[in-house]
Amino acid sequence: MVSDYGVNGSVALKWLIDDEADISCARTIPSDILTGNTRLLAPPHYISEFGNGLIMATRCASGDSRRPSYHSSTATRRRS
Repeated sequence: MVSDYGVNGSVALKWLIDDEADISCARTIPSDILTGNTRLLAPPHYISEFGNGLIMATRCASGDSRRPSYHSSTATRRRS
């Protein structure tokens, strides 16, 4: 029987970055895939989530603590 895993960007980052929480759980997934017992399912936003995680990890590793800033006009709902 094949199991399905829903994998988002944060789980995939745990396969590459050692300072993430719950690494041991996440790292069992690739071995399950290689044995043919598991199929991966990813949400449509997976690539952007993974890419953003890599950017943030790179910034943290280099000591750059910048976070994306959002203008209040784009974060608030427009009233009609």
